[in-house]
Amino acid sequence: MKFSTSTLALSLVLLVALGTLLVGVLPRGSGSSSPASLPTSPDAAHPLPAASTGIFRSHVAPTSGESSLVSRPHAPTLTTAGDAPAAVGLSWSATNDIFYANYTVFGSSAGPSGPWSFFGVVTPQTATSFSTGSLSPGATYWWQVLEYNSFGGSSGSNVVAQTQPTLAYLTFTKPTSSSADFNWTNNATYGGAVGFVTYSLYEEKNGSAPLLVATVVNPSTRTFTVTGLAGGVGYSFYLNTTECYVACGQGGQQLSTTESNPVTFGTTFTLGASLSATRTVIDTGESDLFTCNPSGGVAPFNYTWTFGAGSPTPGPGSESRSFPSAGPASVNCEVTDSTSAHANAATTISVNAAPTLTLTTNRTTADVGEGITFGCVPHQGTPPFATGWSFGDGSPNGSASAIHSYTSSGRFSATCSAVDATDTQTATSLSLAISPALGVSATVSSAVAAPGTPLQFRALVRNGSGTFPTLTWSFGDGNVGPTNKANATHAYLGPGAFTATFRVTDSNGITVSTTVPLQIRALTVTVLPLSASTTTGSSMLFNATASGGAGAPYNYTWTFGDGKVGYGANLHHAYASAGTYHPTVLVRDPLGATNSSALPALSVTVPPPPQPLLSALGLLAVAFLIGLLLALVAFSRLKRTQSEELQSKAPWVPQTDPSRTVKGVKICRSCGTANLPIRSTCQACGADLPRWAQRGS
Repeated sequence: MKFSTSTLALSLVLLVALGTLLVGVLPRGSGSSSPASLPTSPDAAHPLPAASTGIFRSHVAPTSGESSLVSRPHAPTLTTAGDAPAAVGLSWSATNDIFYANYTVFGSSAGPSGPWSFFGVVTPQTATSFSTGSLSPGATYWWQVLEYNSFGGSSGSNVVAQTQPTLAYLTFTKPTSSSADFNWTNNATYGGAVGFVTYSLYEEKNGSAPLLVATVVNPSTRTFTVTGLAGGVGYSFYLNTTECYVACGQGGQQLSTTESNPVTFGTTFTLGASLSATRTVIDTGESDLFTCNPSGGVAPFNYTWTFGAGSPTPGPGSESRSFPSAGPASVNCEVTDSTSAHANAATTISVNAAPTLTLTTNRTTADVGEGITFGCVPHQGTPPFATGWSFGDGSPNGSASAIHSYTSSGRFSATCSAVDATDTQTATSLSLAISPALGVSATVSSAVAAPGTPLQFRALVRNGSGTFPTLTWSFGDGNVGPTNKANATHAYLGPGAFTATFRVTDSNGITVSTTVPLQIRALTVTVLPLSASTTTGSSMLFNATASGGAGAPYNYTWTFGDGKVGYGANLHHAYASAGTYHPTVLVRDPLGATNSSALPALSVTVPPPPQPLLSALGLLAVAFLIGLLLALVAFSRLKRTQSEELQSKAPWVPQTDPSRTVKGVKICRSCGTANLPIRSTCQACGADLPRWAQRGS
């Protein structure tokens, strides 16, 4: 048995799918990661953008109660690729799963068991890196990547703990009264998407606005000397470190800037403090970075933070914090210098409820090629929103309101993602079941028939949802078939051209139809006219021609009225007895339709007795003819005798000149030489001479 290449490829795909499903049926402990390590209370407030579109997609991490009857994809191996105080880059191994759907990144600041927050989705199968910012310097985060496949199954990577580097620490020495040598630290590890941009050294004189005095673009250069310092002036310096973690060096790159501790020297100023927030409006669950900036006083400084109604807590000069409930949130920072002087700074930000999405669609089941309407409406959060759909089949993304049709069957996950004005991202998915395109074909037992002939109509439905609540035959003459039956029987009452239509609607609401053309023709018979009378024993030709109905071949049955029956379109029949008869012919087409025709009444009589063969005049005529015949015979014999006598003498007459005939000699027929009678050959030319006896001339 031979198999085509396409058949072998399809078989391989089915075997791989079966193996994948069998893996999904195994107990949870057989996977590459335990469900205890998967997110148990996912928070969709922190997805990251898909790099290609700026629209965000996500899948909710599986819970501990997730069904085991899902296909388990390959579990990736996760590592950190680089970090900075407020940013981190992650990397993992690629999968070769043919049913791959996406990688989804989750993070937790509470511990390796969560609770977990959603940070983003990576859709290209070969893209195995991810980075994010707005993290708290010095804090520890736990990270995990889940790979999802097209069947809804997932496998989690190993959990990686990552402690963020601390802020740069700035120190100085004064080699002269008019100069200062600054040194600083940088604990970042650059790699993956996390890269260095600049060091920026700022100077404040007597509490004035900061002035940029140096920009260093080499991450290994961590010293700078400031000259031209004046006496009697109070100076304060601090260092900003800027790193890139998304699209570095390209349009739309995302940067992270952190500030070092301040250093002061010169004339002492009264200790003061100011507090700044990266954003004044955030959503619940979203982190904001707060920086406390002392002025004046005597370094080093200590910081105490109070968030909302919480207790004062010591900390670094910058703190990253999220708020669990919506409303105004107050933040206070107290600065204490080395002389125990105190200064306070406070700010208030607005916290909005985390955004949510309401998804709408006109159907979650459909056939291939059927348009599905998708709608996505964001709620809460901070307007405006950027909203879009990804349909899970590799097609281009759609807007918040989109109409999409699938070109292949299977299960798909369509995801709506939204980003609000605070860069908070959220996503929600719909599961869709797409059936193969619905098809139908129909046949009829005969496309031509006579009126009244029962015809069998049959329809075959293929693909679709597999459930067909509506099946309808309409025959084109105002009649319909039985309800929800694919097969029907119908007879047309009159002739004409008709079109029978079969319609089917599957449970997805898709309707398709097909038609069957028919010709209904009256069955007619034409009989060859007969003589109105005949005699007994005389053979008569009976002839009929049929047309219409289901077409040839036709069956002809003759009834002659004398108890005899004949078959065929043409036949002979002789009546044995005199009388009046009424012959008829019955015609039947291949489907059993019939029509008959009656011939006019036929009168059959007995023929009259035979007459004498010859009269007297006839006898005289016969005698004359016989005499004439005998005379002709005698004359003929006489002529023949004369002819034979002439032929017997003919050899004595030479075929040349008759005057040269000599008595008692033989004349050569070839050269005309006279020869003695006793010679058998010519003495001149040697030709044979006649052998007859001498008779004289």
